[in-house]
Amino acid sequence: MKILFLTHSFNSLAQRLYIELTRRGHEVSIEFDINDAVTTQAVELYRPELIVAPFLKRAIPEAVWRNHVCFVVHPGIVGDRGPSALDWAIMRDCAEWGVTVLQANGEMDGGDIWAAETFPMRLAKKSSLYRNEVSEAAVRAVLAAVGHYCSGNFKPQPLDYSRSEVHGRLHAPIRQADRAIDWRRDDTRTVLKKIHAADGFPGVLDTLCGGAYYLFDACAEGTLRGSQPGAIIAQRNGAICRATLDGAVWIGHLKLKAGGAIEQSGLSSTNSLESYSPIPPPTPPLKGGGCAAMFAFHPPFQGEGWGGDGLNSASEQSGLKLPATLALGEHLADIPEAPLDPFSPCSGETYRDIWFEQKNNVGYLHFNFYNGAMSSLQCERLREAYITATQRDVRLIVLMGGADFWSNGIHLNCIEAAASPADESWRNINAMNDLARAIATTDSQITIAALQGNAGAGGVFLSLAADRVYAREGVVFNPHYKGRATCMARNTGPTCCRSAWARRGRRR
Repeated sequence: MKILFLTHSFNSLAQRLYIELTRRGHEVSIEFDINDAVTTQAVELYRPELIVAPFLKRAIPEAVWRNHVCFVVHPGIVGDRGPSALDWAIMRDCAEWGVTVLQANGEMDGGDIWAAETFPMRLAKKSSLYRNEVSEAAVRAVLAAVGHYCSGNFKPQPLDYSRSEVHGRLHAPIRQADRAIDWRRDDTRTVLKKIHAADGFPGVLDTLCGGAYYLFDACAEGTLRGSQPGAIIAQRNGAICRATLDGAVWIGHLKLKAGGAIEQSGLSSTNSLESYSPIPPPTPPLKGGGCAAMFAFHPPFQGEGWGGDGLNSASEQSGLKLPATLALGEHLADIPEAPLDPFSPCSGETYRDIWFEQKNNVGYLHFNFYNGAMSSLQCERLREAYITATQRDVRLIVLMGGADFWSNGIHLNCIEAAASPADESWRNINAMNDLARAIATTDSQITIAALQGNAGAGGVFLSLAADRVYAREGVVFNPHYKGRATCMARNTGPTCCRSAWARRGRRR
């Protein structure tokens, strides 16, 4: 069947659905939803039998949905309507959520229902839920809906709020005022929910060091404590730790709001956001220190290791999501480091992007980098950890990556934020190559790349440096994006392929 994908971008869900449908023999063409005229023309030229919209940010033109069956993939339970569906589900602590495939009509998200799936919620970033639970539910729902459509005798169900099983409701778009953190009143779980619900996009607007920033990439801290909620109390490997009413949270990434300064951001000096996120002079003494944490004062951070010899101007940084310590730079001169050895046992909640576990004679090296992007410094740190792992008493080293991404290659935002993007790009490429070479030339252990999450760009080729590559069902390999070349682990269980190095006859 000829299917037209109408999508805002070719995101992870669109890629996954594209593979699932083409694998089943459907002919799928992709059209980016730019405006009504372009969309209408694309439909006229392609003449699809069915239109599927996996990811939209605006309504489908009436001229299209009146003349074609259009499936909208909505990340909400039956009856849920409106934008920010997953955001609200996280904010409201919903125990269960879902995906609904409905037919577009003149009422936003109010069309007839062709299929729906549900899943249990967990306290996690919106982006993580979207790439895992939402994507899996969407695949099941879309395949079911397409099957129903192909049968020719399925009658979709109109949305009827009088039915007891319809729990969703129409909701308004979520605003920054709804997301705002009240550091004096919000406990750790509430802070995490607010940042998780905005992760990926748009982030939670807050004030730090006299500037307006969007917060991303949060996790709980189990032992470190500060006396003033909202204060920055520690830093580690690009992340900052902020005290909360009953504990602390790590924030891994920040994005400078256009305009940067508080007075330019629409937040006045008397605005509650500023009073909720003070940076007190001096920093209060730290308490705790589990997970083998040690503390030392760090000199002014000028971007070394992240973006070469300094950073671009603030105006050039706005719009770039950066490691928090890189975004704040010299403002963190008096904030202590809380280093954590990747090889030290750690049972409590804390921030760590590289860690090693050993079970019998098998070593597991985890590298959970935000969005799978690997800066020069992260590549160098991972290479050091890998070399240390090869010196331990293990026969196999399993490269685990992260839960959401294995690797997406070099860190383009850190490169763009550098004072010399060209130099930093070259450094990042070489750091990635050095890491790949260290893995590919290992003779003392068998190496396995175990992909829990997707891999893209240079991350795909990094995985091939290992002797074997295993991937869970549904993992997407996308070596480049421009041509949309993708492949996926088959749904017959974990995929295993021998790496190019192993196929050349490498021996142990």
